[in-house]
Amino acid sequence: MALWRERELTVRFRLFFQGWATVDGGIEAIRQRVDNTFMGLGDDMLKVSGLGENVVANTTPIQPLQMFVDAYTIAAEHGWLIHQHSVNVQELDTHTTAFERVNEIIPIAGLHWNLSHVQEIDEGVLERLKAIGAGVAVQNHYYHGSFPMGDIGPPYRLILDSGVHMSAGSDGGPFSPWISIYHMTTGLTSYGDPILADQAITRMEALRAWTLGSAWDAHSEDELGSIEPGKFADIVVLSDDYLAVPNEALRGLKSVLTLIGGEIVYSDGSVVACGGEGMWCRDGVGTACRLQ
Repeated sequence: MALWRERELTVRFRLFFQGWATVDGGIEAIRQRVDNTFMGLGDDMLKVSGLGENVVANTTPIQPLQMFVDAYTIAAEHGWLIHQHSVNVQELDTHTTAFERVNEIIPIAGLHWNLSHVQEIDEGVLERLKAIGAGVAVQNHYYHGSFPMGDIGPPYRLILDSGVHMSAGSDGGPFSPWISIYHMTTGLTSYGDPILADQAITRMEALRAWTLGSAWDAHSEDELGSIEPGKFADIVVLSDDYLAVPNEALRGLKSVLTLIGGEIVYSDGSVVACGGEGMWCRDGVGTACRLQ
């Protein structure tokens, strides 16, 4: 927050708050959140965007269906986005059913709700999500394999072919997108096991999920996610040709030049030299940049 206040952020943030509604505590936590936090509060660099991960407490056994319906209804009434942690068959069915119940009262297609992780998602759930305009968010949790649930999903190819909106991300941590994209496009784990080879997607499909897909999730697709007139000039110059390098080289890609809103925020010096002392370029004395 201090960096934001000082206008020193070099990454755009979209904030999603957890809800943690429970049977014992009710949905008061959700109501207080949406009543006391303004959706969209902030600016283009840091902005409140919705409720995320667990809108209702993630427990075993799962919370009652009506708890999800009530919590989601409050979010819909206030126009909030929802990103719901949803992994196994029971969670996927419960959350999708709750989405459907809310949609009967308040159409949710324009709210850009999604289920996140979706390791065990199937065609039936995908058809239901598509019918109400909801999407899914995928990550590469099984890149290292050996999870208790077994080496499964998310089924990238199945999701894309269904026509459901798909985004990709790191699930919160600063994880390299190129490792994720390697997994998505080859189906290979870090030790070479082809656990998702039959679900591999193309490099352009994976790139779109990471860029325009994630922009859609934050209701920012008119501003972010692609390079075109009217959008922010957020651009990265890579160390190699993303579409041409061998599969194994994907994981080693890195930025040599990064621009946010047309302003250089990082350079390794190979393309643009900045300031003589460092790799950061800001307005002011001694920070002029020049092409190498």
